[in-house]
Amino acid sequence: MKKIVYVSNEWFVDTDITVLAELSHLYTIHWLYYTNFSSPRFNIDELKQYATRYGIILHLYECHSKQLSWNLFKLQWRFIQEIRKINPDIVLRVSFHYYWAFLSILLRKYKIIYAFHDVVSHSNTKEGLLDDLCRYYIVKTNKYFILYSSTQYNYFNNKWPGKIVKNVGMSVKSCGSSEKHPSHIAEGVKLLFFGRIEYYKGLDLIIAAIERLYEKGISNIQLSVYGKGPFWNSCESLVKTKNLYNLNIRFVNTSEIPDLFSTHHFLVLPYRDATQSGPLMIAANYGMPIFAARLEGFLQIYPETCGNYYEVRELDDALLKLSKMTDQEYDNLRKNVVKLSELYSPSAIAQNYIQFFENII
Repeated sequence: MKKIVYVSNEWFVDTDITVLAELSHLYTIHWLYYTNFSSPRFNIDELKQYATRYGIILHLYECHSKQLSWNLFKLQWRFIQEIRKINPDIVLRVSFHYYWAFLSILLRKYKIIYAFHDVVSHSNTKEGLLDDLCRYYIVKTNKYFILYSSTQYNYFNNKWPGKIVKNVGMSVKSCGSSEKHPSHIAEGVKLLFFGRIEYYKGLDLIIAAIERLYEKGISNIQLSVYGKGPFWNSCESLVKTKNLYNLNIRFVNTSEIPDLFSTHHFLVLPYRDATQSGPLMIAANYGMPIFAARLEGFLQIYPETCGNYYEVRELDDALLKLSKMTDQEYDNLRKNVVKLSELYSPSAIAQNYIQFFENII
């Protein structure tokens, strides 16, 4: 079997793990994965079980250092050594790093594909300029690239013409089954914000809007927040009416996800900017509509028949409309999402990778 080395960190497991399982049927996969062993974002034992189940060779590396530390340099050097030892047909680097960008010259005999979830940094992202410079260097000195949305694909091709690029998309992600169902929406609308709490994801915007509506007498909208992140302190100060929220500011175990996505009515995505969304693909798997800012990255996956979109300036009006939704209207949305999920199955998305790999090999 042809060999693929897949290099990633913990930030991309939730969007890429389904594809690895599919690729393992055709290729020998060496997964070079790094995380903080003392507080991993994903359970390490679960990752080991996953790798064993699909015959993936998992290489675990500990990483809890600052981005420009000497320890990070040594880690990237270990990747280089391991790849040369494996001697793969393709190296797929899902996350890039400053030191890797320069050390990878030692891998010039190999075909390296860089996968970019974000061609440009999100708004208010720390070290965005350094990321942009690193990304620029990688693009100028390499040939093969993977993108995950048509928006980013078009942006990339316009900015850097002449590269060999593939938009592979993202698959739906199942975290297990659930026997639970959302309550009648007429009894109250349950919104779910799930994942990392960052400025660009706009959690503060939805909280502020819920509070404004409550002051006008609208009290049948409840927001659950499951996740953690550096922007939570700014959001927490906006929470005034405690009974409108179910706050779980913590790491969320995979085993909790099926019930979360099966008992809430909408995944809320009040993002300031977005290229794509991991939680969006989990929602698609569980037939869950979305309530989201009108961003092209979302609309390309979830058409308007599968959710409620709003312009930022119209957030309050959109929430008010949501508070009056009938059970029939909501059931129609769910039926459309179920049809949508079939288009983004792991096997369908994996074929995009496979076509690209075979053309390169």
